Amino acid sequence: MKLILVRHGETVLNAEGRTQGTSDSELSETGVLQAKLLGYSLSGEKVDAVYASDLKRAVATAKEIARSHDLEVQIDPDLREMNQGVFEGKRVQDMRGDYPDFFRQWTAWPATARMPEGETLIELQERAWRAVERMVERHPQGTVVALSHNFCIHTILCKALNLHLNDFRRLKQDVAAKNVIEFGPRGINVSFFNNTSHLHTFTAPPQVPAPAETLMLKVIRERRSVRRMQSTPIPEDHLTSILEAARLAPSWGNRQCWRFVVVRDAERRARLSRAISTPKTLLVEAPVVIVAFAQPDASGRREGLDYFMLDMGIAVEHLVLQAHALGLGTCWIGLFEEEPIKEAIGLPDDMRVVALIPIGYPAHDPGTRKRKPLAELVFQESF
Repeated sequence: MKLILVRHGETVLNAEGRTQGTSDSELSETGVLQAKLLGYSLSGEKVDAVYASDLKRAVATAKEIARSHDLEVQIDPDLREMNQGVFEGKRVQDMRGDYPDFFRQWTAWPATARMPEGETLIELQERAWRAVERMVERHPQGTVVALSHNFCIHTILCKALNLHLNDFRRLKQDVAAKNVIEFGPRGINVSFFNNTSHLHTFTAPPQVPAPAETLMLKVIRERRSVRRMQSTPIPEDHLTSILEAARLAPSWGNRQCWRFVVVRDAERRARLSRAISTPKTLLVEAPVVIVAFAQPDASGRREGLDYFMLDMGIAVEHLVLQAHALGLGTCWIGLFEEEPIKEAIGLPDDMRVVALIPIGYPAHDPGTRKRKPLAELVFQESF
């Protein structure tokens, strides 16, 4: 089983630096935005089930993920946060003077330190792992998303990594972070840890709600061509989500003429780089290059105009916008020698290469470019 373990989005108590525990707090405006971005980032993943603790902040985040998979959120109270007793709703710095003995033990031996009127980490880990074992039993070959909380996720990761709970502070878990734990015949592997790349593109305005249309406009407004990229590998779920965005594009008669070849091999990327003018190094540096191509006859033609170019333009625009939403850079390359590209990826003669799109984490700030004002472009009723 593949377990995608996710921490809920930010709450008001998170933002204020207060302890939450089992207090049933709601997501803040930023948390709602983070939940939506989590949903976008996992929309291309094949998910068999979505679980959440019974606390509102986890359920609300889980619903944003479950929505794109037509799944109901399954509630498991064993995934709820550690009961932090008298500390709930308070700031840690305000409590140290009242509970010096507890904080001495919590600093030195946290595994057995009991929160006043609350739980220990050992007790939390026992119930949290029971929830994990139930998921493995129900979905042995599936992919499961589980929404939980800071300390609860820490204890699950410690168990998976065989790390003593006294050392839990060696791990970090940000709000709305994703972790991936894989259960297989050779044991348990943590293949993804505290990933928040899906949040990097956006910062929610503290005073303004972020409706869905505002998110889309923000992506469009901020996306730029990136011409220098890091070689850091792209998470597979990100790449799937990017290609899914292209697949969902509209087209002439819904004929969907587009096709894509994903090129990761360094030698093949170097061959592609020799078919473009500049910057040649971009296709070598980027960890992935997508070759977008079409069969012209699969689209429409009207009054001498081939619509496959329009169809491809829409699909590639979807692709680069989704990449930007995930914190990745792209560059839409349309000036190239077509035949060497066809040879490099084995395309037949009746296919036309439309674009090369290197994808990777930006290695520079591309800055902003001026756009013409609406008043210069838009006319009411007539020209």
